[in-house]
Amino acid sequence: MASYINHSCSYNSYRSFIGDMMIVRATRDLAKDEEVTFSYRNLVSGFDDIRKRTRDHWGFTCNCDLCKLELKSSNQSRKRREALKKDLIATIPASPASITASGLAKIERLSKELANTYDEKIFADRPRLDLAQVTNALTSIYATRGNVDMVEEYAWATMHNLGFKSLPGLSANFDRSKALTINACVEASIHLASIAAVRGKEWTVTLFWQGRKSSTRSATARMIPSGRTLVISCH
Repeated sequence: MASYINHSCSYNSYRSFIGDMMIVRATRDLAKDEEVTFSYRNLVSGFDDIRKRTRDHWGFTCNCDLCKLELKSSNQSRKRREALKKDLIATIPASPASITASGLAKIERLSKELANTYDEKIFADRPRLDLAQVTNALTSIYATRGNVDMVEEYAWATMHNLGFKSLPGLSANFDRSKALTINACVEASIHLASIAAVRGKEWTVTLFWQGRKSSTRSATARMIPSGRTLVISCH
């Protein structure tokens, strides 16, 4: 049964393994008869790399919603995005606390340039994974500096860059139907919940922690035995 699950960069489930057992958990609510998909590759590697590897290793070219959006971007925009990503990887330190003032300024400048490679008309409220990785790193950097306002700004940016769309009403209310649930959204939710607690917004705190727990079931599914689960034997 596991071999029937197809790849999608815009996946709706997450897989983990316990021995020869695969556990697949939904990352969002699934419609009736909706196909279950997960990503065969780590999406952080980038659009062009994913398409090359799925073609070389599995003999197909991904044609999911996100890939279609990427193909609408110009080659120039994609190449510029890849170049900026390499520069950012070299600049962002392993330890957020070790960043220098000049290094932080460079990351923020490159982040803005990276954002400009995404055409708003094409991506709108869809995930921008490369940008989400950078805004998440900036959230962590400002957290080590105790700058609450900047932590809040970049944590919200991370959620939006992952495709979480804010809904009217309470500030922790999201539409996640087009979102990618990865560890970055868990980290952003923790930061936002902490800020809400400092500001005395208890109901918001509760909502953020509920969202964080829901995301954790997807991003670290191997640790949670309950939830919407398919258990597939891989003999």
